[in-house]
Amino acid sequence: MEVIDWIWIITATLAGLAVGSFLNVVMYRLPRGMSVAHPKRSFCPRCQTPIAAADNIPVVSFLLLRGKCRHCTVPISIRYPLVEMLTALAFVLVVDTFVVAGVRQGKVPVGLDWPVVVAHLLLIASLIAISAIDIEEYLVDLRITRLLVGVGCVAHVLWTPVASGNWWRPGAGTAATTMAAATGLILARLIWPDVPPPEEDEAPAQPASSPKQPENASGRTLPVWMMVAVLAGVIGLMAIDATTRPSDATTRSSSRSFPIRAGLILLTCFGGIVAGSAIHRESDEEIAEALEEERPLARRVAIAELLYLSPAIVLGVGSLLLLKIPAVGEGWLNVLAWSPVAGHVPVTGLATAVSGMIVAGGVGWGVRIFFTLILGKEAFGLGDVHIMAAAGAVAGWVVVVVGFFLGAVFALAGVLCLLAVKRSRAIPFGPWLSIGIVLAIVAYQPIYDWFAPGLKGLMFMLNAGEPG
Repeated sequence: MEVIDWIWIITATLAGLAVGSFLNVVMYRLPRGMSVAHPKRSFCPRCQTPIAAADNIPVVSFLLLRGKCRHCTVPISIRYPLVEMLTALAFVLVVDTFVVAGVRQGKVPVGLDWPVVVAHLLLIASLIAISAIDIEEYLVDLRITRLLVGVGCVAHVLWTPVASGNWWRPGAGTAATTMAAATGLILARLIWPDVPPPEEDEAPAQPASSPKQPENASGRTLPVWMMVAVLAGVIGLMAIDATTRPSDATTRSSSRSFPIRAGLILLTCFGGIVAGSAIHRESDEEIAEALEEERPLARRVAIAELLYLSPAIVLGVGSLLLLKIPAVGEGWLNVLAWSPVAGHVPVTGLATAVSGMIVAGGVGWGVRIFFTLILGKEAFGLGDVHIMAAAGAVAGWVVVVVGFFLGAVFALAGVLCLLAVKRSRAIPFGPWLSIGIVLAIVAYQPIYDWFAPGLKGLMFMLNAGEPG
């Protein structure tokens, strides 16, 4: 590999470990109604003793302490080092996809395309936090998804140089419709603040349920060492690809074993979701009972959500009609083409993020309303709709829609794996949706080529630009 590739990989690994440590704070505190910023120092959940800096080094401290608190000797939840390692692996996967192997759109010019790489790293980190909270509490905290929408908007406003032309960009009609629809959603929130139901919006302000931790800490470091081995294997495969590259090769030096590297990381993620879902929690039966209690009102809620969406629908259709007026259509094209800095079109970038959010979220919400009306019970969580919208703002609607179907396949495989250890009537879809989105990001090109006829037809109907 080139020197710059090694810098990216090392930086991604260290950043992933540090971000994973912070995600553990987020996962513990948000569901319990606690501030992420206060107290500043992490503490032992059992003895409440602040953790010293030397005992708070990601993964390393857990291994040195043999998985026990230094003060009360109570076993530390293995979730902490696993989340840190999983985040490091996921960060390496993103950097491998966009930079080292360059399978998304070839070699990324770092000086120009860093915003979209950073945005995808934040997307992956958010999906890990959302998935962990969803597994334990059947809850999607919308503060995370809203932050992710902001990240997507900022990244795409910054990232509109000519070099980004291979990325999917919305056409004038799609840009106008989706931005008008987004305005309609803001208006709906002001008109009907309690629709959708308020309990979907924020995390509960009471202590969250916690899985029972084993009292014996012996042997609990093995899964951590296994993940360390996966990371070492992935980096080793990159190095082997680089050293065995033919002298006359014109392709990326580290792309040949990329499917194996990505497969190892995704398989590790899948195993982590299965292992986390296998733990019995009080919230398992509570959510199943709540769904049964709400079942008689399901169709009424779906109709209320259609009403909630009506301003977005009206404004979206209205914008298309306005574009039929030649002066309006020409003016809108000039707005999209506005370039305060040579080569950058920030309005087009903003429209890219907004269209990804609206189309991806609209597909999810449409599935939720349609099947709820047909089945008479909640068919798709509203929190999952927010995940699709937030991911769409960063990765684009094509990735998220494909990830939605891949997530269903992962969910089915996960349920089959869990049948022997856990029989719950409720299954959180957020983690499976997240891993489906990650796979769609990584395998975007072959997936797009496979489904190209259908996707191109949908893009044509949306009046959207073609992706590279």
